[in-house]
Amino acid sequence: MKILAFLLLSLYIFGVSTEEKKSTTMKTTTRDPMFTLLETCYRFCSIYLTPVCANNGICTYEFHNMCRMRNKNCYFSRRNRPEFQLINKGQCWDKINRCTDDQLK
Repeated sequence: MKILAFLLLSLYIFGVSTEEKKSTTMKTTTRDPMFTLLETCYRFCSIYLTPVCANNGICTYEFHNMCRMRNKNCYFSRRNRPEFQLINKGQCWDKINRCTDDQLK
């Protein structure tokens, strides 16, 4: 009987200390607003390569698929930047005015 009481008390103490650690951690953790923005715009996209060519009025970019273009458009729209419009399904043949890394951030 004493062993059973000891085990129950131990489980209770362990559970209380774990809850205290969780609540302390949650109070001190703040979410990065940029992470929240990315989290809400992210949709899982397949790895299949079905390229699409798109333009946002500034530059042209070839996305792996439509889903990735939608993710980028969501991200851009929340930052008040021009969204990409589909030019054609398939590769971008025009090498002029390609997007740079800075234009995609």
